[in-house]
Amino acid sequence: MLTNEVDEFYRKLKDAGVTCSEPTVSQEFKIYHFFTKDPNGYRLEIQKFL
Repeated sequence: MLTNEVDEFYRKLKDAGVTCSEPTVSQEFKIYHFFTKDPNGYRLEIQKFL
């Protein structure tokens, strides 16, 4: 999912008790992102282009 609010999504999910990776910058892909899973176990990536 693309958003300019990566940190806000991360904080809201963490506050709700959702397991997430730490937001990081990928120099290779020029994105800021983190991963989580939906209730069905599908891996989700929350990201913004840099």
